[in-house]
Amino acid sequence: MIEIRTDDPSFRADAFLALAQRVWPRVYDRERTAAALARSVNVGAWDGGRLVGAVRLLSDGYLFACVSEILV
Repeated sequence: MIEIRTDDPSFRADAFLALAQRVWPRVYDRERTAAALARSVNVGAWDGGRLVGAVRLLSDGYLFACVSEILV
């Protein structure tokens, strides 16, 4: 069963990069990815311990948010 979690501590660069490599294969910098994830609201779809979907949101923290990335 897929579980949706927001800002879960398991949503780290390693989990995100494993998914990103399946969706958009390329060379990613782990430290820059971790910094980017720290600056966004992250929603993950988890199948057990594996991240299988991700939505990243950019927000002003009050009135505005936009979807910056969707990976499935």
